[in-house]
Amino acid sequence: MRRTVVAEEKILPELVRLGKVDGYIPGLIIGQCSESRDFIVHFAKTPLPIEKADGLGDDEIGDGKKNQKKSVPNLSDIKESWVVDHAKEVTRMLPGGMWVLGLFVAGPGDVLSNSATQSKVTSLLQGLTKALEKNPNLLGNSPSSEKLALHLASGTNKVTCMSYDVAKTAAQLRTTDFKFVSLKWHQLDSQYDCDLQPPLLITDQVASHSLRRHLQDILEMVVSGVQKSLCVIDGVMRDDDEPLDKTDNSKCSKADKKAQESKMYQVNLYIPNELGEIDTTVNSVQGEIKCTGVLASRVFVHQKATIAEASKAVREDIIRSFAARLEMHLDSLVEEEIGSPEEKMVVHEPPRRVLIPLPYSKVALSDYLFPGEGPSEALVSILDLIGVKVSESAVYKDFEGQPDQGDLYNLTTNVDPPKNDESSVSSTSHSLFLLSGIGIAFFILLASLFIQFYMK
Repeated sequence: MRRTVVAEEKILPELVRLGKVDGYIPGLIIGQCSESRDFIVHFAKTPLPIEKADGLGDDEIGDGKKNQKKSVPNLSDIKESWVVDHAKEVTRMLPGGMWVLGLFVAGPGDVLSNSATQSKVTSLLQGLTKALEKNPNLLGNSPSSEKLALHLASGTNKVTCMSYDVAKTAAQLRTTDFKFVSLKWHQLDSQYDCDLQPPLLITDQVASHSLRRHLQDILEMVVSGVQKSLCVIDGVMRDDDEPLDKTDNSKCSKADKKAQESKMYQVNLYIPNELGEIDTTVNSVQGEIKCTGVLASRVFVHQKATIAEASKAVREDIIRSFAARLEMHLDSLVEEEIGSPEEKMVVHEPPRRVLIPLPYSKVALSDYLFPGEGPSEALVSILDLIGVKVSESAVYKDFEGQPDQGDLYNLTTNVDPPKNDESSVSSTSHSLFLLSGIGIAFFILLASLFIQFYMK
């Protein structure tokens, strides 16, 4: 059975523009998938390497944009590493329920019919899938093992889309039922209270672990809680197989039908309180890491989505956003040191989330801004990685509010260390890991998300 693929019709002109460049241009297919259908929301051109300008040394590359390749002369020149690195960056920006669905190529010839070029395309798809599997908490791979390969033939502007099952060793490219349409999306807003997670106790057995390892343990706790959570949409418990939108369009007027095309829903997450078996072992605790605060979430699902698909998208968005900002923050640290013994508290402030809507769609992508960065940095990211120009006023910069400095001061001056019955505490060193302040659906909530690290 052929896979059905529909793409947003407003992205075709940009794809045609790429086809006017000599040579081959690779890129990522971004969208959503259901059991037998894919929904393409955007084509993101993969940034090509910067060429060294004539007369410059190895450490002088001149104007990066000016010297960046516009295309490659042969399909075989496309490196897997270019596509993989691009996909990792783009995945961080995607809302839950959306993925890199595959690859596109704009260029001459009939790429998806020639056996040699087919082999190159399928090799890139396999490499991309394997690379995204290495970080499961970013949820880079879609539930379907069928990935998409799309080619726009320069000159004729003919678009060919095929699917490839990366799970089958002897799979071949298969024809799809492909067309451009006007896509409509439903929006779901939610928030996740990190206070529901218990603190991570730093016992003698794990005291030597790095900050990265400790935060990975916290991430796993968050992932476990979110995956087991109960999603209640608009305050009503509904069966998983029910459609999210239950409107009977046959009984609606034209005006009502248009209003029903894109709905907004509010989702509440309920985390199960699983105490499990009580551990009566007495351990020496040197400290604890506690994550507190609220994370905001906004996802988009296709018009025919079920309750199960919508709930899954919300959970994935929270996990992906939490994992992405932890990863970005840890990568930005110069060293793993939490703070010297003389410091009462050290503050780590990872990037906060802003939303950037695509200019032709309701769908909004995310970017993460470090302290001191503004919306202009988000515009650079979305232009480089997504290939979209938007105005600064279009950025939802207050989707997550900035940390309240008053609360931060109170935490640094009024923190009690964890008590240890086995020994007395003569001196205490504290470190605060600050994740972000969060703005939720209709107002800015200046409650910050903190991870606190207490040490003896």
